[in-house]
Amino acid sequence: MSSGVPVKELLSPWCDSACICLSKSLGAPIGSVVVGKVEFIKRARRLRKALGGGMRQAGIIAQAAIFAIENNVEKLKEDHERCSNLAQAISELENSPFSCPKPHSNIVMINIDETVTITAEDLVQRLLEIPEKETYDLEGKGARVYTLEFAKKTVRIVFHLSITNEEYLHGLKKIMYVLKEFSGQKSL
Repeated sequence: MSSGVPVKELLSPWCDSACICLSKSLGAPIGSVVVGKVEFIKRARRLRKALGGGMRQAGIIAQAAIFAIENNVEKLKEDHERCSNLAQAISELENSPFSCPKPHSNIVMINIDETVTITAEDLVQRLLEIPEKETYDLEGKGARVYTLEFAKKTVRIVFHLSITNEEYLHGLKKIMYVLKEFSGQKSL
């Protein structure tokens, strides 16, 4: 999504099949799609049935997946833009122990320099806290940003289609506030 290149063009030179999960970033309740050549699909369908992967009355679920494909792809693009904006903001922090590789999806990974005592657990915990001073500094709005300790020095942030623009902007302020706080920089 972030490259702007259609999926077919990305996959066709190297792949003869692909599996795309519709629930993770497009918001379908469940479901994946397998695409490939006719013979491959026939074999995959046969193996699915042989292994007990069939499902009765799947039409309602299929309709939800179709809705997700038809309506949520643009929202996924927004998530990718939001990830890029966050990564850019982190990369612009001066004298900071935090870095962020360029995201290629709706996931941002924040790396913490090995030379500092701050851990991913510290950052994850602090992003959940709402101290009084922070609420004051952030225009009276406290926020909890839910993240994941991916490794000892890496925090993972995932954007999804349920985040409103207001929530995103406030979350971005919170993340930058906390990163500046850990960096010993003056916030805002």
